[in-house]
Amino acid sequence: EEIKKLQPDIFCLQEMYSSNLLEAYQEKFPDFKCFYVKDSIEFNHIFLYTILLGFYIYIIHLPLNTEYILLLLVLFSSCCYYFVFYTTPGIFINGNIRTANVIFYRRNKFKFTFLIRFWNIFCLIQIINCHLSNKQDNLERYQPPISNINRYEQVMQLINLRKLKNTQIPIIICGDFNSSNTTLEVCKLKECMKQTLAEKDNHTWSKSNDLTSLFHISEDHQADYIFYKSLKCISSTMVFNNIKPNLSDHYGVFSSLIFL
Repeated sequence: EEIKKLQPDIFCLQEMYSSNLLEAYQEKFPDFKCFYVKDSIEFNHIFLYTILLGFYIYIIHLPLNTEYILLLLVLFSSCCYYFVFYTTPGIFINGNIRTANVIFYRRNKFKFTFLIRFWNIFCLIQIINCHLSNKQDNLERYQPPISNINRYEQVMQLINLRKLKNTQIPIIICGDFNSSNTTLEVCKLKECMKQTLAEKDNHTWSKSNDLTSLFHISEDHQADYIFYKSLKCISSTMVFNNIKPNLSDHYGVFSSLIFL
């Protein structure tokens, strides 16, 4: 409901591990198409069941040649069924969306394609929805995150693979960076692109958010960004921060961009 009020042409979601949740969004936004990377359901199930079986056998210390093997299999199947479909961790692991990053775009405004040979005929724009590493060192739990080698390497991959310093193709990079405006990875990206939202008073990760209370963050900071290149930013604001109860542990960033 809140996304519909903003009337976006493109919106990017993250941590959407549940296929049911994705289908709900597709149903509520019939005028949008979505792009995401699928994963093999069979691979997820085999991997998940193997781990559960090994853990189950280890816990009960029951040899496989026992006369209770049939009982073991019945109990194991019941436990697997309950875990996969009725617990939060099971639903999380069982999701068949590998990246859990989803891009929605209006059908009547954008035509998605992997290859455009004569790209100069079209208004080509690249959208990159990313989620940088959430690895935290001990000190990072109690202050705005400092640079982390994983996040830095991820940003450098984006810069090098997309040739951000040289390309003139309009590009938008958005997502949860698990960083603040002063970290090395964010500063590196600023060398190639512009940022839609300034840090001042825009704390997308905030201790005032009830859903972040368990993380013991003592400092507010901006963790979510929209970077752009070869476009013009008309306006930008933080959204969903004035809604109670909170919709997410992160607030959103909403920006209006036009072609140069």
